[in-house]
Amino acid sequence: MSKQEILQLIDRYLDGTANEEEIGVLMEYYNSFQQQGQWSEELGDSRELEDAMLKRLTEALRVKPSAKSFRFFRTRFAAAAAAVIVLLISATLWLVTSNTTQKKPVARVQPLQNADSAFTSGKAILTLADGRKILLDDASNGILARQANSTVHKQNGALIYEAGNAAAAVATTYNTIATQRGGEYLVVLPDGTKVWLNAASSLRFPPAFAGAERQVEITGEAYFEVAKNPAMPFKVAVINNGKNRGVVEVLGTHFNINSYDGEGATQTTLLEGSVKITPVINALPAAGSSQKLVAGQQARINSNSGVMKIVPADVEEVMAWKNGLFYFNDADIKTIMRQVARWYDVEVAYDGHVTSRTFSGKIKRSAEITNVLAILEQSGIHFNMKGRRIVVKP
Repeated sequence: MSKQEILQLIDRYLDGTANEEEIGVLMEYYNSFQQQGQWSEELGDSRELEDAMLKRLTEALRVKPSAKSFRFFRTRFAAAAAAVIVLLISATLWLVTSNTTQKKPVARVQPLQNADSAFTSGKAILTLADGRKILLDDASNGILARQANSTVHKQNGALIYEAGNAAAAVATTYNTIATQRGGEYLVVLPDGTKVWLNAASSLRFPPAFAGAERQVEITGEAYFEVAKNPAMPFKVAVINNGKNRGVVEVLGTHFNINSYDGEGATQTTLLEGSVKITPVINALPAAGSSQKLVAGQQARINSNSGVMKIVPADVEEVMAWKNGLFYFNDADIKTIMRQVARWYDVEVAYDGHVTSRTFSGKIKRSAEITNVLAILEQSGIHFNMKGRRIVVKP
């Protein structure tokens, strides 16, 4: 089988259009490769195994090797083998399982891959200060509103606030942009700050900044690139389960906030610059508990106790959503299915014992939900999908 034929077959498998015969051919190729590779302890540790696998694949496909082209972790779960052929050859997604937590590298700060113009997938609603709602999916490019000394534009799928005379601005009203499940949106605030919203998230902000500071509120998840203005600090109130859990204060920097309800903690991850994090307990800033982050660190605030912990961050995992990926790093099935529910707009229920097995892997968010579930099923988990309801079974 030629390289092109293999790649075309993999594409059909990923698209869900491959028939049983084609999938069988793909599995046969994988089995023959596995036998030739002689997966054994003689290959040494995972790094040596990865190098050996990459060498054999690049020889078989006659492509130039790349140190970052894929990741491969050994697994004793033979049921995952059917998915490995896709993961190794196409380097587009992988998933392995583990019963024990493995230490992963942290604090890897990498550039984001998505261009602004390719980011927006719609499914967002803008609520103006006077209560008017604008469905951004349906709105045409151009001016959407004029308010509080700002002009609101939709441009190439992004929402842009263009400030007028700063001296005349009065930040007494607020707008809210909310993404629905399966949606994401880019907002450019009147000071030039860019905010990328993940699915099922919202940003509350004034149509014009005035006074001594710039204040916004976030629920769900968002990535910020804050415009520098030392005279007017930028503050983000992190809302979780309807309550303010903390305040992030910056002058100009890049960071990500994850504050989804049900996740147990809010997380602020710093990619560039510095920020100061102050937990909020019973609606009041916790005295003496503010801490500064440096790039590559993450602040986690417990949603119940308000206790904050600073840890090294796996920035690649944190920013995977911005780069169009699901990234699971020793995640349990409930954590995974919460992400699946938000992105694919489905309801998830559980029938019977929920496995304690953990999963590590990357899957493109552009993949069909049936393909995502099929990969998970290779590890012994079963799903019953009817309409927009998914039941997870042992």
